Amino acid sequence: MEPEEYMSLLPGATVALTFELTHWAFKEHKRDHFTANIVKICVIEERRQLAVSPKKRRWAVKVDLGSSPAKKTRSK
Repeated sequence: MEPEEYMSLLPGATVALTFELTHWAFKEHKRDHFTANIVKICVIEERRQLAVSPKKRRWAVKVDLGSSPAKKTRSK
C-alpha cells in the first residue's frame, strides 16, 4: 500500500500501526516537541461500509402528476 492510497483504503479499517516517536524538550522555552514517523501499517480487518444514519438517507417518492388528488369528504 502506497502513502497515496491511505485516505482511500484505510478509513473504517482496523489496523496495527508501528511508529517511532521522537521527543525534544526545550528547557529555555519550557516547551516540548513530538514527532511520529510511521514504520509499518498492518491491516487487521478491512474497512467496512460506514453505516448511514436513517436521517441522512434520501427516499425516492413516486409522484403521478397526471392525476388529481382525492377529494376529502366530511362524515356526519
